[in-house]
Amino acid sequence: MVNNIIADGLARIKNAQAVRNLDTIILYSKFMLELVIVLRNEGYIRGFSIESGKIKVYLKYFNNSPTFKNIKLISKPSRKVSYSVSNLLKKKSQTGTFIISTSQGLFSSNDAIKHNLGGEVVCYIT
Repeated sequence: MVNNIIADGLARIKNAQAVRNLDTIILYSKFMLELVIVLRNEGYIRGFSIESGKIKVYLKYFNNSPTFKNIKLISKPSRKVSYSVSNLLKKKSQTGTFIISTSQGLFSSNDAIKHNLGGEVVCYIT
């Protein structure tokens, strides 16, 4: 039994990409499905499919190197971190992408700024 499905899913993606696997399987939840959709829209993964209650994530490489170096979980069950739009604008100069959980669903930091939304920071991708 997994206590934190978000941390488990991100760790599976990160580990699979570290050993150059073409795909990996993560546990299904609505939140993880939204997270994988954001990763696909931002170009970090090739795609995904839903198979028997699990999500199969197809990883993406560019010139035989991963499309991202690291995925860092920011908000944890014991410590929630929230950013307002002004905080996101300050962090926009950083090279990575924040994934933000807002009242209207999951967004990348760029999309959250476009929609003028703040929220809980799920992870940071570099």
